[in-house]
Amino acid sequence: MKQKGFIHILVIIGIAVIAGLAGYFVLSQRTTPSPARTLPPTLPPSTSVTPTQTPITDSESSRVMVSLGEEFTLKKGETARVKDLNVFLKVKDFIYSPCPRGAQCLWSGLAVVYELTVDGIVYGSSLDNPPRDAPYDVLVKKTDYKTYATFVINKPEVSL
Repeated sequence: MKQKGFIHILVIIGIAVIAGLAGYFVLSQRTTPSPARTLPPTLPPSTSVTPTQTPITDSESSRVMVSLGEEFTLKKGETARVKDLNVFLKVKDFIYSPCPRGAQCLWSGLAVVYELTVDGIVYGSSLDNPPRDAPYDVLVKKTDYKTYATFVINKPEVSL
């Protein structure tokens, strides 16, 4: 009789262990892991600052004619051409990934990615900085980092 009672206790303990393991796995899959740390987004590969030779194939319908020193606004995919020059500015993308409050980020997470083309040579922007070695300065005057940017193209100042 004692042996029969002992077997019942072992069966009950076995069922409890199996139920506990099953409950653990079910509950552990329902919980979502907390975000560890916010990392800044990486820039698209098209933001290289190395000049490259490429043909200009923009359609005339998405071009705006501007003068040096004149403010103008472009949306993603639009191109501006500087009047009487073979100079084009095209908005490639907008990066809108601001640093969350309380987080420490390496950069603001906001950028206008554009491409300056001068006489067929393409200069890409990097994190809103003007392209290196470009024969013209590109200034981003105003933007929402989502839909538009207002620019000014100037001749670079010559330092002696």
